[in-house]
Amino acid sequence: MPPTLLFIDQDHHNLSVFYRAVKGIDRSIHCLLQTNSESAIEQLETETNQSPDLIFLDLNMPKICGRDCLKHIRHMVRYRSTPVIICAEPGSEKAIQESQELGASSFLSKPFTVKDLRANLLSMLYLFLRK
Repeated sequence: MPPTLLFIDQDHHNLSVFYRAVKGIDRSIHCLLQTNSESAIEQLETETNQSPDLIFLDLNMPKICGRDCLKHIRHMVRYRSTPVIICAEPGSEKAIQESQELGASSFLSKPFTVKDLRANLLSMLYLFLRK
């Protein structure tokens, strides 16, 4: 069964790049896209049919920031062990360190290009989802 990936980012361009990169790897991978932490948390709490195998989370989110969203995800029993990849701009070292302490599994540097993101996604899929 192909994996399901959740990407949470307020920037529609980043969502588009993520989607194109994933589909360039394997069109059968299911992508869930959310533009804010609130709707992502709601989806994770209520959706039972499509649980993400891997979550990508932008740190710079309005209302509920990425770190607080990560805390919430890590408190959800169902997603406690789901890998969460933090997406951050260069210069976010302190925020990245704090995210790591909260249970982030890995990090991706922004901004993204489809080509670079595709290569990083292949590595993440292999690292976290190989069976």
